[in-house]
Amino acid sequence: RKESSAASDVYKRQGLARNDPSINGYSPMQPSGLSRRFFSRGEHKASVHGTTSMEAGIRGLEIEPVTGLSFFDLMRVKNVIAFNGEQADTFDREKTAEWQKTENREYATVFSHSLPNEMLPGSLSWPLQGVSVAEQSVATGTHEAMTLSLRSKNAHKLIFARTYWPGYEATFNGATVPGSAFAGFMLSVDLPADASAGKLELFYRMPYLKLSIFLFMLSVLMTASIMNIKMFWRKI
Repeated sequence: RKESSAASDVYKRQGLARNDPSINGYSPMQPSGLSRRFFSRGEHKASVHGTTSMEAGIRGLEIEPVTGLSFFDLMRVKNVIAFNGEQADTFDREKTAEWQKTENREYATVFSHSLPNEMLPGSLSWPLQGVSVAEQSVATGTHEAMTLSLRSKNAHKLIFARTYWPGYEATFNGATVPGSAFAGFMLSVDLPADASAGKLELFYRMPYLKLSIFLFMLSVLMTASIMNIKMFWRKI
C-alpha cells in the first residue's frame, strides 16, 4: 500500500472519498495507462490483485522528463509502505536520499519524504513556479475550483494528482479548456498561452449517465411488461 496526500479522487483508488488518501495494492491498478506506468511486464497488463509488486514501488521513483519530478511526486505520494524483507530492502536500496525510514512496523516499513508540491492547493501537482494559485473550495472527487491570480506564459499546462478518465471537463473564466491524459494516466489541463489570470474549475461528469439511466428504466419496464403478459396468458 502506498499512502498519498493527493486530494480526494473517488475514481480508481486515488484518494478515496471516504477520506482515506491511499492507493491500495488490493485494488485493481487501472486504467491501462496507470498499469503500464507501474507494471512494465506483460503479466501485469490487466489488473493486479493481492499485494502491489515491488516493481511498482521502484517505478514510482523514476523521473518524469517534462516536469523533472518523480512519478510519486506528481501523484503527491508522500509515504510508501513496503513489507519487511525483500520489498523493504529493495526500496531502501533503490530510493533517493530524500526518502527516509520513518516507522518500523511488525510486518512493514514506512518510507517518507517531503513533497516538492505540498504547498500547491487541492490536487494541483505542477507547475511548481510561475503561477500563484488559491483554492476556492475544498476539492472533491467530482469538483475542484481555484483562482490563478498570477501566471507566467510558460505556466499554461497544469497537472493534477488525479487519474484521468473520460468525463473530466475544465473551464477557465467560464470558457471550456482542453483536458487530457499526461504521461498516460494523470489529468492535465491546458490554459491559454496569454498568461491571463482567472478562475479554473474542474468537473467530473460520468459519460453517458443519462443514457444509462434511460436504458435501465427501459429494461425495467420491458421486464415488467413481459411478466404481466406471462401472467395474463396463464389466467387465460
